Amino acid sequence: MGWPDEIWNDKSLSCDQTKECAEKYIKDFLLDMEGLYALETNFNISCFWDGGFDVSIGDGFNGYIWKDSADTLYEAIILLKNKIKEIIKKK
Repeated sequence: MGWPDEIWNDKSLSCDQTKECAEKYIKDFLLDMEGLYALETNFNISCFWDGGFDVSIGDGFNGYIWKDSADTLYEAIILLKNKIKEIIKKK
C-alpha cells in the first residue's frame, strides 16, 4: 500500500514523491500532535472496521471541542492537522 495521491499534491510540502517526503510529512504531523499534547488537549483518531475514521479533539470526560469523520486515514490526518494548527494559533 502506497501513499495516496493527495499527499503528493499537498501544497504545504516542498518535496517530490519520495520516502523522505513521506517521512517529513509524518514528522510534521507528529510535531503538531506534540504541540496539542503540550497544551494538555486530548485528541483521537479511531476507526471501526469499514466505517471510516472518526477524528476528535477533547474527550468523553471533559467534553469535545471538535469532532469530524473521514473516509480515509489520510483525510482524517489532514482534518486533525488543520484543526490542531487553528488551536495552537489561538493559544
